[in-house]
Amino acid sequence: MRVLGLQVPLKPSPLSRPFVEEGFEMMGVRFDALLGMNLLGGFIWTIDHGTHTVLVATSAPEAEDIRWVPVDAEDGPPISHLDDGTRFILDTGANISYKIGPVPQTAKVIGETEDWSLMWGKITTALWESTVQIGGHRIPVRFGKLPPVADSRLAWMDTGWILGADLLRKFIVTLDIPKGRLGLKVRS
Repeated sequence: MRVLGLQVPLKPSPLSRPFVEEGFEMMGVRFDALLGMNLLGGFIWTIDHGTHTVLVATSAPEAEDIRWVPVDAEDGPPISHLDDGTRFILDTGANISYKIGPVPQTAKVIGETEDWSLMWGKITTALWESTVQIGGHRIPVRFGKLPPVADSRLAWMDTGWILGADLLRKFIVTLDIPKGRLGLKVRS
């Protein structure tokens, strides 16, 4: 794969082809490569879900309308904190968010959904609606619950949420791993 004119080697997938095919079928999409931290960590990635674009750069945009929050991604996926201090994992491929641990008392059940995870395969879960606050902005989240073994592993790691499409719908997101920050620009 080439990024900014540099040849970046893609590592072979550790996942079996039938397992990945199940995910393709369920999600109704196909992809050729998953970009991991070996690639994400060396560049600045600006993800605009509204225009379906990703900008890859060697320097981050600096603008007054971007709120920067700390992010750590040295040992795995990008992890940041909500305004209340709760840790969350940024998963840019997640269609819904996931609450780790107890469901907030203010959350409302709005249905049931199926999802697919590279780690856990097919997931059937109740779907709730609530809000979280990040960078001074309150955003709506639609979330499910992971299987108990996954939930307990992430709770053990002191993680409270996995946030994906909810964050990407509200913000243009800049992932600046070299400087350890996550940029959030409210979508106009």
